[in-house]
Formats: sequence, C-alpha cells, structure tokens
Amino acid sequence: MYDIEVYADRFEQESTYALECNEEQDLESAAQQRISEIEQQAADLLERMDTQLEAVKALRSSMNTSTEQTEEETRMFEEWLS
Repeated sequence: MYDIEVYADRFEQESTYALECNEEQDLESAAQQRISEIEQQAADLLERMDTQLEAVKALRSSMNTSTEQTEEETRMFEEWLS
C-alpha cells in the first residue's frame, strides 16, 4: 500500500509540473505573438510617418520653388516699372 501512495504522489507531482510547464509555454507563446503584433504595428506607423515626412518635404520644396519664382517675378516687375 505504501508504494502505491508514493507512486500516486509522484504521478500527481509530475502531472502538476507538466501542466505548469505547458501553461508557461503557452504564456510565452502568447507573449511572443503579442510582441510580434506590436512590432508590426510600430513598423506600419513608422512607414506612414516616413511617407508623411516625404510628402511634407516635397510640399516644402515646391513652396520654396514657388517663393523663389515669385521673388524673381517681383524683381523683374520692379525693373520694368523703373
């Protein structure tokens, strides 16, 4: 009878340990998946920000060209008036 109780206790301990290990692996897997999702969201956000930055640079460049052209036209008009 004593041996059966020892084996039963050991089986119960091993079963509990196996369940704990499985739960820990599941938690690690879920955490890794969540980290991957967050990294993908961050990458998408950075890509959108880069696109917006390029659009702002292009707009600024076109505005600078327009300003330079306006200044040149003003200078030419002033020369014409003289």
